[in-house]
Amino acid sequence: LWWNLPFFNSYGARIISEDGKKCVIDSDDAVKALEMMASLVNEHKIEAGAWRPGAISPEQGFVNGKYAMVFMGPWNLAKFANAKMDFGVGLIPGGSKGTSTNVGGTDVVIFKDTKHAAECYDFLTFFTSAENQKDWCTKLNQLPINLGAYDLVSFEDPHLMMFMQQMKHAGPNPVVKDYSLLEDLVNPEVEAVLSGQKTAREALTAAQKKVQERLIDF
Repeated sequence: LWWNLPFFNSYGARIISEDGKKCVIDSDDAVKALEMMASLVNEHKIEAGAWRPGAISPEQGFVNGKYAMVFMGPWNLAKFANAKMDFGVGLIPGGSKGTSTNVGGTDVVIFKDTKHAAECYDFLTFFTSAENQKDWCTKLNQLPINLGAYDLVSFEDPHLMMFMQQMKHAGPNPVVKDYSLLEDLVNPEVEAVLSGQKTAREALTAAQKKVQERLIDF
């Protein structure tokens, strides 16, 4: 599901309603997004099938020359450069709503019962500040989590700058209590469409029912 989200986002399709009470993955926009994904595999023959069990991973297939284009984050730039590859980075092809990507990561929280709430707050404020995020990006080649840092960072690497540009068009992951279960429920249906076993409408109708019953209403 992770690598499918940019397609859903680019068609304006949500997985979960804004109030979190309903799975809406069977919307017309979501069907269009999945139909487009399937066309890359079954019609245009330009998707190599890294999602299939036992397939070569996207990053390894790219280095080996098996895959001409992959979805990937900046964490692999050094690997590609060390492999002496001649490669470029571009925005993800967009749907009816334009280009998009997804946002993931690890949450940082302050426990309500902690005796050191002030110290925790001070640390998180420091860690997420624009100035600190500038150093995070410059020294580690990672993207900032504070938009205020974007104007402070100056990279000579045009590849990383393209990732920063892409993040301006990012959408959040679906907010659910068990994201791994969401993937377990949705992924088989998406794969059934990509492999030609189901239509997008059939698969997403089935996915909606499973997610609603087992994740939201449970």
